[in-house]
Amino acid sequence: MPGMKSRRWWAVAILVLGLAPLAAGQNSGEVKLPPTPVMPKSSDAKFISGGQTIRVWKYVPGEGTGPFPAIILLNGIDGLDLLQSDLKVQLLYRMLASRLAQQGYVVHFVHYMNRTPLKKDEIPTVKDGFLRQTQNSSENGPKAPNLEPKLEQHYRQWVETVRDAVKNLREDKDLVDSEHIALIGLSMGGFVASSTVVEYPDLKIAAIANIFGGMPAQQQAQVRKEKTKLPPLLIMGGEEDDIVPEFYQRQVFKLWRDTGSTGEAHFYAGYGHAFFDKRTNTFDQNMALNEALPTTARFLKRYLQPKN
Repeated sequence: MPGMKSRRWWAVAILVLGLAPLAAGQNSGEVKLPPTPVMPKSSDAKFISGGQTIRVWKYVPGEGTGPFPAIILLNGIDGLDLLQSDLKVQLLYRMLASRLAQQGYVVHFVHYMNRTPLKKDEIPTVKDGFLRQTQNSSENGPKAPNLEPKLEQHYRQWVETVRDAVKNLREDKDLVDSEHIALIGLSMGGFVASSTVVEYPDLKIAAIANIFGGMPAQQQAQVRKEKTKLPPLLIMGGEEDDIVPEFYQRQVFKLWRDTGSTGEAHFYAGYGHAFFDKRTNTFDQNMALNEALPTTARFLKRYLQPKN
C-alpha cells in the first residue's frame, strides 16, 4: 500500500486539463473542435461513517437530467495531510472531479481518510508504514512484516468508509443511476477501491479503475478461494514505479483474469509512479494526454454509459 510524493500528482493536472475534449472522440477522420462543455455544479456534502463525519466534494453534470451514472473518486496517501492544507493538491483533485462530471457523471470525491483522524506528528509514521510495505515486497510476497495492527485497522476503516460512500451516493435516486457506479482510485485509493469490491460484492459496482495501485495479498487469496465475481477492471502501472512497484498491478490483473472477471491492463515501460519518465526525470505529458486519458474515458463510457 502506497506512500506517495505529492509532487508527482502534478500528472493528474496534465490529465484533467484535456479530459473533456479528448474523451469526446470523433467517428471520422475529420478534425472538429468539441463543443464547450457546460461546467458542472459543485457543492460540499457529508455523511457519517463509523461515527466520523466524512467530507464529500460533489459534482453534478451542468446539463441533462438524471439519473446519471456516477463515480466515487478516491485520493492517494496525500489525503492524510496535503489534501487538507495544500491548495494546489486540492485544486488538482477538484479539477479531476469536475472534468469527469463534464462527461455526464455525478462525481463524489470522498475524503475517506476523515474516518481516521490523526495528530500531525502521527502522519509521517503512518505514511512511512504503508510505503515500507510496498517497497519491501516482491512477487513472492512481502519481505517486511505484515502491517502493524494500527495501520491494518486504518486501512480496513477506509474500506468501510468507501462502502458507506457508495450507499450514501445511492440514496439520491432521482440523481444517481444506482446500477452504473464506478470506483476510481489513485495509488492508495486504488488499493482501497480494489479491497472494497472484494469485501463488499453486494455493492454491485459496475466498474473499477485502479491507477498505480494494487490489492493486499490477503484479499487476493480471498478472491481465489471464494471465486469472487469482480466488476470490470482498468489498471495502469509504470514498469519502473519505485513507490508502488508494477508487480502489484500485474498481480491484480492476473487475479481478475484467473478468476473469470473482465479486465484490461496498461503497463508503461520506462515510467515510474503517475507517468514519471525515468529517462528524462520529468512527467510525460504526451503519454498522460494522448494515451492514458482517452483509454480511461473509453473504459468509463463502455461500462457506465452502455447505451450511448
